[in-house]
Amino acid sequence: MGTRQQLRELTVRTVLELGGVRVNARIRQYALTAAQEDAVGEALQQLSDPATPAAARRRAKRAVLEAAAAGLAEWDYTDDAGRPVPATPESLANEPAALVWALVRAVLDAAAVPNSNAGTSPTPSAAAERTGESRPGTGSTG
Repeated sequence: MGTRQQLRELTVRTVLELGGVRVNARIRQYALTAAQEDAVGEALQQLSDPATPAAARRRAKRAVLEAAAAGLAEWDYTDDAGRPVPATPESLANEPAALVWALVRAVLDAAAVPNSNAGTSPTPSAAAERTGESRPGTGSTG
């Protein structure tokens, strides 16, 4: 019998590439609930609408950062002093927006792809290139 925790531990390897800089990551394939996916979808719509009030934009950004942090199992991204950047909404809020958006896309892409052990293979997206198969995660940086 499978458990929620077993599903949350399944990951896919991903490479986030921005301007020639590569960040290797493991994304939790089934980290997001349906409600979280809906919240991210709504948040992305709000963020794309210039008429969205500032308070709603802040809430939308928080929902996106929470989803990114929930989906990130581990990565090799460090700060300028070489310390690992933790996978928390607070730390992600201080990173380049392009990196956060690439991470969000990778998390949403991973959530939409069945486990490769189920007979289908993940497909690469513009934001993330998968380089391996799904398997239990090995830890978290946050």
